[in-house]
Amino acid sequence: MCSGLSASPPSLHRPPPANKAGPARDILALNAGAAIYAAGIADSHAAGVKRALDVISSGAAIGGSPLSGGYAGAKRTQMFLADYAQKESARLQLGLQFLALTPGRIMPETELGKAAIEAYASSLGISPADFIKNMGAKVTTEDVANAVVTLASDSRERAGKTFLVSASGIELLS
Repeated sequence: MCSGLSASPPSLHRPPPANKAGPARDILALNAGAAIYAAGIADSHAAGVKRALDVISSGAAIGGSPLSGGYAGAKRTQMFLADYAQKESARLQLGLQFLALTPGRIMPETELGKAAIEAYASSLGISPADFIKNMGAKVTTEDVANAVVTLASDSRERAGKTFLVSASGIELLS
């Protein structure tokens, strides 16, 4: 666990859930997208914003995804891209910081989470409720949104690294 990180930043800085648009997420994405575009990593500001939003990865990058290996591979690639982009930023002295953030488990309150739970439960021959019960401690979209704000607030020390968001907080992976 990284010292000094909190799963609950002050309410003044608490963003909306990560799966809903809101001012905190929009400001973060717009600023990150502008930096990605200015660095020549994306062809437009809109493409930079999309890349910024896409860097919130998935636990599939860590544990795999037996029903969708391509998904897990894409999410792992996002982790590599954050590291590579950080090295290029340092080499070119751009002053940009990149990191990857991965939720530690499927989030049932999202549309993607619901679909994944249905598929995994079906493949195991159990109910979705039983699958959720066996998943362990819950990670919410709010946990992920809070982690984005926490990590973005002091990104220099975290540049090029990957973090896991779990029910215990934020953990450095690499």
